Amino acid sequence: MNAKMQASGADRAREMEVFAAVAAGGSFSAAGRRLGLTPSAVSRTVDRIEARLGVRLMLRTTRALALTAEGQAYLAAARRILADLDDAEQGVADQGAPRGGCG
Repeated sequence: MNAKMQASGADRAREMEVFAAVAAGGSFSAAGRRLGLTPSAVSRTVDRIEARLGVRLMLRTTRALALTAEGQAYLAAARRILADLDDAEQGVADQGAPRGGCG
């Protein structure tokens, strides 16, 4: 595995969640409010992803954020991965749920 990509899976999943929240909310502030983080923490997370991948995922101006082509591809992959995580956890939770009636 590339040395740059050695963040743990849990760390990368959280980073994907932050990135997806920025894309959905259109700003670091909106993502921070949704996730209970400061805008600077959100910005640092996106910076960390970009540094690890070696590509720019978002174009930032004082007025707007726009995803690059790489950012759009990363967002699509992140959404799939996060949905798969949710599905996996729900499947396990459903298996552990009580079944049947009394008797």
